[in-house]
Amino acid sequence: MKKGKNVVIEDGCRISDSVILGDDVYIESGVIIYDNVRIGSNSFIGADCILGEHLAGYYRDRASYVQPELIIGANSLIRSKTIIYAGTKIGENFQTGHRVTIRENTNIGNFTRIGTNCDIQDGVEIGNYVNIHSDVFISADNKICDYVWICPRVLFANDYTPPSNEIKGSVVESFCTVGANATILPGSHIKSNVLVAAGAVLGGNTESGWAYAGVPAKKMKLASQINNHVTGEKAYPWPMHFKRGMPWEEKGFEEWRNQ
Repeated sequence: MKKGKNVVIEDGCRISDSVILGDDVYIESGVIIYDNVRIGSNSFIGADCILGEHLAGYYRDRASYVQPELIIGANSLIRSKTIIYAGTKIGENFQTGHRVTIRENTNIGNFTRIGTNCDIQDGVEIGNYVNIHSDVFISADNKICDYVWICPRVLFANDYTPPSNEIKGSVVESFCTVGANATILPGSHIKSNVLVAAGAVLGGNTESGWAYAGVPAKKMKLASQINNHVTGEKAYPWPMHFKRGMPWEEKGFEEWRNQ
């Protein structure tokens, strides 16, 4: 194991010799870190996490199995009992809730958060400043672009006729919001600044800037016509009205966008 300065490893951890730990990494008890894992500086790994979980090939033929690299960027917070598979790349300032599973060949950007009990399957792409709340399931080959909000218990499907070998993920463009308990059907394309209402079942393509609701989901109204239920002010596009934790927190969205 190669470790930087001020690394703390609590009792009961199992860490492979090939692991690389940056400065000021803190690892709580019971953590397992397998081969070829690199963790950026100032990161915190909660109790009983497993990092670099083996891929399926390990169980079929351990003698010839080659462990892909897992990279976790600096300033990350991985909460307890999270499992992240080998072959995944995660940017800086990443956070998970508890008991998150992230499968292989997933790419995650910077400043992204994934909530408790989420299940991210293999080959998923997740951008920067994405907020995924608890109990979300994202099946293989889906793509979530930058600045997307996904509310609790959203499900992304990828198989039109399960069970089959033909899967197709969806694309969610930047600045979208997907409401709680929504289902996104295989091969959907959600354009920028779309609001998918809570409980909607959405399939196919959308038009940018509209709100979709219902089962099946239909175009209802421009999202910009929806008001905040508490303040009565406009709620969408949400970057115009929400800035906490965003890169435009100091300047405001318009100034940030035009800089």
